[in-house]
Amino acid sequence: MAGNKFRFRNEGSDSPAGFKSTVRVTNAEGDSATGRCWMNNPFSYPGQWWRTFSGLTYKMSQASWNPDNLGQSTIQILRDPGWLLKWIGSLLIVSGIFMLFYVKKFRRPSRTVVPPPTLTSPPARREEELISSAT
Repeated sequence: MAGNKFRFRNEGSDSPAGFKSTVRVTNAEGDSATGRCWMNNPFSYPGQWWRTFSGLTYKMSQASWNPDNLGQSTIQILRDPGWLLKWIGSLLIVSGIFMLFYVKKFRRPSRTVVPPPTLTSPPARREEELISSAT
């Protein structure tokens, strides 16, 4: 790390409100790059646009600083090669839920429920028929 720069609060306080770090990265082949990172603004190495979208970059962001020694800070290094697949999967899920509830031609047609046939008892005989058959 080449150095840190701190911005102090306007209230007359000596505690840092924000800090920036200058980072130098050297890979195994001897190529090096220098960049700056601060809170919510990471430095990416290597910085080509196609490497960023494919997830083949290392992102270095400011994590914390040492209040005893303002020349020291902690850098978080992140590499996530599958971030694009996660975003594509999330978008597919959201679009599927949208189609499920709001696009009618993708819905399964509702089945009409036909009530089962009811068994009817034979018509009751009239009292007259009962009396005539008894005699």
